[in-house]
Amino acid sequence: MSENLRERLDAAARRHGVPGAALAIWAGGELVEAATGVVNRNTGVRTTADSVFQVGSTTKVWTAALVMQLVDEGLIELDRPVREYLPEFAVADGAEKVITA
Repeated sequence: MSENLRERLDAAARRHGVPGAALAIWAGGELVEAATGVVNRNTGVRTTADSVFQVGSTTKVWTAALVMQLVDEGLIELDRPVREYLPEFAVADGAEKVITA
């Protein structure tokens, strides 16, 4: 499975112009990892399963989708303060008291 995963990752990276990517999947009680390309085009350092990538703003979309799933399941309410769900949540300006889910 790992060789097939690496081949598919290689092909997807080429097709979408991605310089490097790492992927891990837990399947059937087994961890399967694959990596392709380079971490940085300037240095040419090869990507490995242990490579660290900057994720930038892409996590905002994932976070919003997960929060809305929790809302849909009735586990949280959007108009409730975040601190009701994450008591240790804090921001530099103290706004955590008014930030809602």
